[in-house]
Amino acid sequence: MTWELAANSGGCRVTLTHSGWTEEAKTYKSIASGWKEILGLLKHGLETGNIPLKTRMIYRLMGMFMFTMPKSTTVEEVGR
Repeated sequence: MTWELAANSGGCRVTLTHSGWTEEAKTYKSIASGWKEILGLLKHGLETGNIPLKTRMIYRLMGMFMFTMPKSTTVEEVGR
């Protein structure tokens, strides 16, 4: 995966290239939509200083179920 940041008037353009997939792969479309959501949340957070309540609630629930993760999984790997 490659991130490219380029300054433009009034902001920054982010280009994400997630290579190694073919468009025929079943997971390709779900990965693409996931990145669109992640980048949208990043943009919203940077512009407003906050993330939507729904997302905060999901993260809170994920944190509550950390005990189900393998012991080798760290909080940083879950994106908390």
